[in-house]
Amino acid sequence: MIQTKILQNGVRVVFERVSNLQKVSFCCRVMAGSQNEIREQNGIAHYLEHCLFLGTSSRTEEEIQLIERHSGTIFNAETGQEYIQLTTDVLPEDFALVFDVYADMIQNPTFPPDKLEREKGIVLTEISEFLDDNDNCANNLMFNAAYKRNPLGLPIEGTLKTVKNITRDDLISYYQKWFRPENLIISVAGNTDFDTVVRYCEQAYGQFTNNTPVPTKTPSPYLGGDRREEQDTETNTVRMAFQGVPIHHFRDYMCASLYAGVISLMAFDELRIKQGLLYGIQAENCAFEDSAVFYLSFSAELPKQETIIKETCRLLRQTVTDIPSFYIEAAKKQMKLDMPSNDGSLDEKISSNLFDMTYFNHVTPPEDVLSELDSITPAEIQQIAGRILNSRLAFAVLGNTRKTPTYDQINKWLNGNEQKTATGPVLMPQPSIQR
Repeated sequence: MIQTKILQNGVRVVFERVSNLQKVSFCCRVMAGSQNEIREQNGIAHYLEHCLFLGTSSRTEEEIQLIERHSGTIFNAETGQEYIQLTTDVLPEDFALVFDVYADMIQNPTFPPDKLEREKGIVLTEISEFLDDNDNCANNLMFNAAYKRNPLGLPIEGTLKTVKNITRDDLISYYQKWFRPENLIISVAGNTDFDTVVRYCEQAYGQFTNNTPVPTKTPSPYLGGDRREEQDTETNTVRMAFQGVPIHHFRDYMCASLYAGVISLMAFDELRIKQGLLYGIQAENCAFEDSAVFYLSFSAELPKQETIIKETCRLLRQTVTDIPSFYIEAAKKQMKLDMPSNDGSLDEKISSNLFDMTYFNHVTPPEDVLSELDSITPAEIQQIAGRILNSRLAFAVLGNTRKTPTYDQINKWLNGNEQKTATGPVLMPQPSIQR
């Protein structure tokens, strides 16, 4: 059973009891991430996430680490485009103490000057490691192609240049602007009870306030375009992206997620199994509250790259008018298998409940999600396909760019003809299907 509560100051709480495990997992999510940055401070959310562990007004960094060791757990954190979150697993007997430590780090960080430069060095090392990760770099290129210099087009981790220039005053300003009770969601799952969770939340967060003016978010309009980064390699890392379906149109969003599953299956069968062109190919509707990127990711050996891209374009065109029912049913079953109700892990339950509370302010029962999924028709998926593929292509490649087809050429293949286009594929216009 999933239970929710909103505290008087706006903090949202969601809990799911799992009594057959001897642990409790929880996540404290602040709805502020790289999307809330200015270009000159790109990476400040990720840097701030690190700095939350450096000490509070009542605990030193060493005391926080001692509690972590004493409880036998690992204190984790993550930054995304829309959030900063702290997560961990604890034994039930340590839940109260560790929960209080997390609340302390979120509400009372001190950003000690003597430790900030040390932590900045760690963050810069992490960024350097990201630069050696082809998939991460290709994703950053893709988002930059899709959103240009708007917040969603910038890397979550920031750049070496921008992070080096972030000051303590910048951190404090970002913190004071975005760390607010109405931006905080607490998700708990495991062997405890709802009354205990609510009591802990009221004790830990009941006095959490922020009297500064409510900030406005800078929108990131989807633009599309071409981004290429040269690398001496025989295998290119490629992203083909379009304007996806955001989360707030739930049925459209589910159709887009299902369409991603369909494309992944069709492309794998055709390009991997039948033609042996690549190792793997995956589609995803990467969605945010008000924007989304629908993309395909794959690695391509240079001699096969042109054929892979051309065949991918052909498959995408096909889905606007014809999707074999076999793939729709297979994709539906995959989505059902991946649902938290079938996964069983606390991490999946926490993430799923956080997702619902973040975007809908309530948790949708699994049976309602299943019913919605089962009711989606082939015609709806084709309409979503038309809507996605009529947007402007965002193409990104990391590797030997000189041997990669031009942006205009790829658009011609998407059209299925040789007519030159500057704005993207001209496919079947389809209306939006809204819930």
